[in-house]
Amino acid sequence: MSTQVPEIISERPQPPIALATLKTGQQGHYWIVRRCPHCGKRHVHGGGRLGSDPRTFLGHRNSHCINRSPLSSAGYVLVESASKVQR
Repeated sequence: MSTQVPEIISERPQPPIALATLKTGQQGHYWIVRRCPHCGKRHVHGGGRLGSDPRTFLGHRNSHCINRSPLSSAGYVLVESASKVQR
């Protein structure tokens, strides 16, 4: 008797876009997400050392939501906001 395992197709939700603003401090660059698409709160992501290109840190990132949900586990895609760079 052969046992066949049914093929399971699992579609993972596409991560939403999170607009981020670049801030440069004494220790390096930071990306500020003012409103997380999952929890609505503010999150901060590293953007590299001073002298490096912080835009290389854009793209898919894990969300920093305290209250995890199935959707927040997909993370989000950091995209630079059209607003001015903060220093």
